[in-house]
Amino acid sequence: MKTHFAPAQRASQEQVWGEADRVTNSPIVDGVLRLSSGLIAVLNAERQILATNTSLLQALGCRDAVEVLGLRMGEALQCVHAGETEGGCGTTEFCPTCGAAIAIVGTLDTDSPVERTCALLTQRAGVEIYLFFRVRAVPVVFADTKLVLVLLHDITKQQQWAAVERLFFHDISNVIMGLEGNCVELAAVAPEGLSAIAQEALRMSNRLAREISIQRALFATGASTYEPVLQTVTIARIAEDVRALFARHRAAYGKTLTVAHTPAGRMLETDPTLVLCVLGNMIVNALEATGPGGTVRLSIDEKPEWITFSVWNDATIPAAIQKRIFQRDFSTKDDMGRGLGTYSIKLFGEQVLGGRVWFTSDASGTVFRFSLPAVSCR
Repeated sequence: MKTHFAPAQRASQEQVWGEADRVTNSPIVDGVLRLSSGLIAVLNAERQILATNTSLLQALGCRDAVEVLGLRMGEALQCVHAGETEGGCGTTEFCPTCGAAIAIVGTLDTDSPVERTCALLTQRAGVEIYLFFRVRAVPVVFADTKLVLVLLHDITKQQQWAAVERLFFHDISNVIMGLEGNCVELAAVAPEGLSAIAQEALRMSNRLAREISIQRALFATGASTYEPVLQTVTIARIAEDVRALFARHRAAYGKTLTVAHTPAGRMLETDPTLVLCVLGNMIVNALEATGPGGTVRLSIDEKPEWITFSVWNDATIPAAIQKRIFQRDFSTKDDMGRGLGTYSIKLFGEQVLGGRVWFTSDASGTVFRFSLPAVSCR
């Protein structure tokens, strides 16, 4: 039979039943099938199913393993392409790019574990559904017979969220580009009385565009995708941007943010938008921990080689929480999606900008500190 990827030949039904009987009666194989809550199948050298665990049967909507005995993985999962050739799963034009087929064939060829991601289109009740799996195939020898253990981890929801995330960043970037263009025109034609407001709107739109790039990098599992845009900037300018950012910030309502006097001449070579992102998260956290009428203080300490920004508030962080304060997704708040603020402070402040981030917390209050090299960020 013609194939576009894997061998088409199959074991006979009699062979499949005999191998399946030996496999399913083995206490070792039975233990392996019970070991994981993931989706597990045992295949023969012809890539046909000999045994499955309960989780896989439930995912397939089957009551008994007999229903899938002798089928290949794509056929059991009802891949829409599995029936396009006489040889079935593994032999169609789509199979050379199928992660599951590549993992299983690769394991049989190399006698080594192979892991791939599989995007599978299935049809159920007349509706096409995209499924995504992380597939790991491992070769084993049982009773002098070569077999393949296949573990499927369903990552469909994660992939769907990732697609929504990419779409969100794409769409909001388009909106911001339009906003920036309008702000440029507004700043050019604004009458004298509104010129300062128009210029500030332009600066805020530019900053928002950079913030979106930063957040895109943060959601992409880390800072490795973000390239800092280095500029020479005065400390006084950073302090001025902080004041402007929190002049009408919701977190600052009913509270006071003081910014200590800053020397006019000291400079940093850094990404000012990212510095403002780090300081902004430090200040927002401090404001949220401060009661009505309270005060948060930003101070700036100069050393010959380092500039240190310190944000103080009068609250104390419990000792148990202090140990996990920079852990991603850890938050003392119940809202979904929290736990990125302090994580991003550490991530961008140290990994991208080459600085140092730390904090102290005792009866006198909590101070988050962010130090940067006075000459260069790296």
